[in-house]
Amino acid sequence: MENKNDKQFNALEKAILEWYVTYYHDDNLTAQIRSAKFEKREWTRKGFYIDLKISYDLKPIDFSVLLEMVKPSDDLKQKYIKGSFPISGPYIRSNDIEDGGRTLLFGKDGYITFLELYAFGEHFKEHITNFELCDTLEGISIAPTSPSLTTSPMEKLKRVIGFFKK
Repeated sequence: MENKNDKQFNALEKAILEWYVTYYHDDNLTAQIRSAKFEKREWTRKGFYIDLKISYDLKPIDFSVLLEMVKPSDDLKQKYIKGSFPISGPYIRSNDIEDGGRTLLFGKDGYITFLELYAFGEHFKEHITNFELCDTLEGISIAPTSPSLTTSPMEKLKRVIGFFKK
């Protein structure tokens, strides 16, 4: 049976889109986000792709304006906004996302087309119940509530090395 929630933005996606409006303060980006309609969601087990439908009657994004909105202390966002897509978004803190996550907003020719959400770890649950959006990576300080979140850096390195030895 098809769930009607699979045809609309969920709470996390709405919060992320609102974060973009609040963080960047760009009229063209805001207008596109406010007019965006949900098209489809693809869960990859490590994240999501959410396709957006917007009106091309709106003005395209002016990336020079976005560059002015990025805080100089946020090196990662500075690296992403170079006059084109993707537009760097918030970090996501949640026990439902292994090692926290991140968002990127993609588009073409000045118009947003899809939102990507991804985990820093190996798993991003299909249904996120609790989350917090953070402006910086320092905001990702997940409380150790599951074994995967309490793995030491050395154990993670061993896991990665073991993966490549296979």
